[in-house]
Amino acid sequence: MFDFLSDVARFDRVVCENVLWMFDDAEEVGSSDINACVNAIIRDFGQEPLEVSDNQFAIIRIAVRQALRNMEDVRALY
Repeated sequence: MFDFLSDVARFDRVVCENVLWMFDDAEEVGSSDINACVNAIIRDFGQEPLEVSDNQFAIIRIAVRQALRNMEDVRALY
């Protein structure tokens, strides 16, 4: 089990940077786009997506969705 929440500030930064890079100019974001972003985040932590638990994947997916809802704040901070 990989501990992506051991450094919450890093986790937040990685999520926001990936969301900004992938979706800054997107008009629509589908579930497969969100999954691709989650996979990129997992890889940024040096893991393979198939190695993480379903619960960990779901937590990261929730973080991506939240960052999308707060895109203006993400743009301002990152």
